[in-house]
Amino acid sequence: MRGSLFLCLLLGWRYGAVMRTRLFSVSITAAFLMLASGCGPADSDPGPGGVTAGDAKALDAAAKKLDERDKAADAATQK
Repeated sequence: MRGSLFLCLLLGWRYGAVMRTRLFSVSITAAFLMLASGCGPADSDPGPGGVTAGDAKALDAAAKKLDERDKAADAATQK
């Protein structure tokens, strides 16, 4: 009988017009949000300077590692 609850929610049999309208609105909003969440640049899309988004992320990560290494080396020489 639990499956029939889902069917009732889906079709709005047990509920009045206001509840059916709200269920429809929530369903449309959820569908829109799911579709919109897939939007965004892909890793292979060209970014600034002709570098792909994936390459830009890798370069940023490498620069961060180099900065951390330089800070560690500076801290060691300060002692």
